[in-house]
Amino acid sequence: IDADERVIGGLPEAVREQLANPRIVGLTVKFRPATGFTFYREPRLFRRHEKIRFRGVIHETHLPDLYEVARKERRVIEHSELELHHLGYDGDISHKHPRNLPLLEARVRADPSHVYSWWHLGQTLAALERYDEAEAAWRQGLEVVRGHEGSPSVGCLPYLALLGHGLSHRGTFDPALWEEAMARYPDHPTLAWLAARHRIDGRQWHEAIPWLERLVATDLDEPVARQFATEERLFQDWAPSSLALCYFHLGRYEEAAELYRRLEAKRPSRELEIKRQLAERRARHIAKSPAAKSPAAKTSAAKTPAAKTPAGHADE
Repeated sequence: IDADERVIGGLPEAVREQLANPRIVGLTVKFRPATGFTFYREPRLFRRHEKIRFRGVIHETHLPDLYEVARKERRVIEHSELELHHLGYDGDISHKHPRNLPLLEARVRADPSHVYSWWHLGQTLAALERYDEAEAAWRQGLEVVRGHEGSPSVGCLPYLALLGHGLSHRGTFDPALWEEAMARYPDHPTLAWLAARHRIDGRQWHEAIPWLERLVATDLDEPVARQFATEERLFQDWAPSSLALCYFHLGRYEEAAELYRRLEAKRPSRELEIKRQLAERRARHIAKSPAAKSPAAKTSAAKTPAAKTPAGHADE
């Protein structure tokens, strides 16, 4: 455990029982990489063993040794309920970038196959506003992913970095790269969010809705949700507010109002109150309209954009 990590929660008695089993060489923990992110499984608890050592100058890893010992000695790695929270990415970390840059450059020179270091190198370069070099680093990591079979969870990082950077800094979306990423990681929530954002930017409200509804319906306790660390705000704020915006644009005012009510209950604000009230007024107006009582009107209401819309997360 590093100095910027904390053990929070878990079941100590259950862990002690697991450690009493000599066949278990390691245990995963619920690892939260930063405050406000969902957790994922990381094999961080392992037995003292002469052949298991951390290697590397930054992002040191023991995993190759752990997996090799497990394979050769026919031992197993199981899940535990311990929670480990990483605090090193919280707050302003700009002072770390000049320090990390030479370490990351040395790391990828020593181990060009280390995808996470290529991703972090790109993130560091982007934070220093060296965007072309950042993209080059992410693409190096992407080539490593493409050169290996399977889809380890860390392999999604170069895809997300390139797609996200394209949308936020260039205003472009690479559909071919997105499709390639989806083929490897069809359940990744951030890829679904990027697809929705791209469609919202193009005012393709109908096309964005399935992706947003999928995110809103996500159960963060389900195994699929635990494969990747994702900002909790994506599920709790960004996706529902963007879905409400789509509903509003399509004249589905009652559904928009319901989502705004849920959001307002969690984090009251004047903005959400106004959006909810506007959607409610539109819904009441349609309900009182004589034409709204006919079956044909219900169909047309879902196809007719509203004249005025509240600003939503996706417009900001």
